[in-house]
Order: sequence, then C-alpha cells, then structure tokens
Amino acid sequence: MKVIETDEITYFIGENAQDNHDTFDKMSENVTWFHLNDTSSAHIFVKLPKDRKLRKKVVKQAAYYVRYYSKDYGKVCYTGISNLRKGAEPGEIEISDVIKLKLI
Repeated sequence: MKVIETDEITYFIGENAQDNHDTFDKMSENVTWFHLNDTSSAHIFVKLPKDRKLRKKVVKQAAYYVRYYSKDYGKVCYTGISNLRKGAEPGEIEISDVIKLKLI
C-alpha cells in the first residue's frame, strides 16, 4: 500500500488486487473509496480529519490517483466505505447501495 498525506488528508493506494483487499480491512467508517467504474483499477481510500467534509478538490485529486495508478482510463466512481463489502476474491468489492455511488 502506498500512502500519500497532504493537508491532513490521507490517500491510501492499493497497488494490486491483494493490496486492495488488505487495505480495505484497515479502513474505518469515515473513509471514501474511489475506483474506475466498470473495470479493474487501483483502489484509493481517502481519510479526512473528522471535522472536514469531502471537497471537490479532494475528489479530483483522488480521481487523478485512480487513473494514474491504473492500467485503464475511464470514469471514476466513489462512495463511502460503509456502502461496500469485501468480495471473496482479492481486490473484489461489492457495492451494497448503488444509489450512493457517484461518478466523475
């Protein structure tokens, strides 16, 4: 897992399927997950300080990291980690509430 910290915001970057799987286990409720929509990609987990909301600048930065650390390119989806379940296979994520999934 690669970790980038800037302005009290932490970006956790899974660099392969197993890393994505393991990183998911280490995340808490106040984390937002980013991924390419409908294709395999890096998983980016964004942790904000408790008193901060997810701002457009952070969303754009996380989307950049998803695209930079992935082999494909496309729309980025994101949602709160509480809307996800870890799948059986390494790197597999199931979205429990598709309505809360956002695309950029």
